[in-house]
Amino acid sequence: MLATPPPSHTRCFVPPLTMMSSWFSRMIASSAAATPPAGPQFIVIGSGVSTAIPRISCVMRPKPGDACKTCHDAVNNPSGPNRRGNVSALVRLGGKNILIDCGKTTRDAAITHFPKNGVRNVDAVVLTHGHADAILGLDDSRDIQHGSTKKELPNGETQWIPPNPMQIFLNEETMRVCQTVFPYLVPEDQRIASETSTESGDQCCDGEKKKDIPRRVATLKWNPYPVSEYFVPFRPVEDVDVTFTPFPMWHGGTYVCMGFLIKMREAPDADEVVILYMSDLNDLPDDSDSFITEVKDIDLLVVDMLTKSTLNRSHFDYQASIDMVRRLRPKKAVAVGMTCSLGLHDDVNRELAELDKEGIDFRLSFDGQVFQF
Repeated sequence: MLATPPPSHTRCFVPPLTMMSSWFSRMIASSAAATPPAGPQFIVIGSGVSTAIPRISCVMRPKPGDACKTCHDAVNNPSGPNRRGNVSALVRLGGKNILIDCGKTTRDAAITHFPKNGVRNVDAVVLTHGHADAILGLDDSRDIQHGSTKKELPNGETQWIPPNPMQIFLNEETMRVCQTVFPYLVPEDQRIASETSTESGDQCCDGEKKKDIPRRVATLKWNPYPVSEYFVPFRPVEDVDVTFTPFPMWHGGTYVCMGFLIKMREAPDADEVVILYMSDLNDLPDDSDSFITEVKDIDLLVVDMLTKSTLNRSHFDYQASIDMVRRLRPKKAVAVGMTCSLGLHDDVNRELAELDKEGIDFRLSFDGQVFQF
């Protein structure tokens, strides 16, 4: 398994508008030159807390004499490892791309990381839970997927053929959130029962119904799974050997976030790649705890790590993450979901490097990190 090294901390030069055209040309050339990976690939698209880093509060209200070093570096070095978007990842095999979570920073992440990795389409999205940092980028899926195709008819009229639907996989609770937040993205025949109405705003103040006009939105196919299908593998795309097995995790109280056991195989006679993805949790139900204990030969563990404080009740802290890695003993582990108070990327990684003495390879991830298997 090959992993990209973290970007350097050299100060990033932001070009003036007169130089943007040449920058854009280079980006297009880089995208055209990029080719799909030869084998299974996993890209960390975002590695930060729900607020993203730099945090607005640290930039707007810095403490006199005690400014946040992490956010300061994230502002001054926007291409450095302390600049962190919402947690998200891309699973790639056989020219197919499966996005895990689509949060508030998805648009910027797609512009930054998709072109240079040759990502020109997303075939499926797998959602972990219904919080803003996991779903609010779904509106931008209309630009991430291929657009409609224009067809000229013999009678001179133009017909627009919609793209193949982007497949969305999520548990039923997250589905209820999405159909409430994005009623225009969820056709009536794909909705599930909800305690609250998801009717779109098509009624005026005086009660008069108004007919909406056609709008350009993403073409999505929603695939919610019930609790009875937890621990049951599914394939987000049918023509490659990639399976996701969902398992519930506690993300504060009894709020459920889904973790995933991801398995990829490039060919029937190829070695299987095993990834355990645990992005947002502070504890595990007993059945999930037993499930992950039985997973063997983990190539990559992606695990939550918010901060060193033990006071947070919805995320793993620094020590809890280390304890999980020690327990599962993956070949490699990376932490995601970091907030600024955890510390500077390089400083924390120097601390984690002490685990090398135990035969444990565990580091903080960073936005754009690529794992090639």
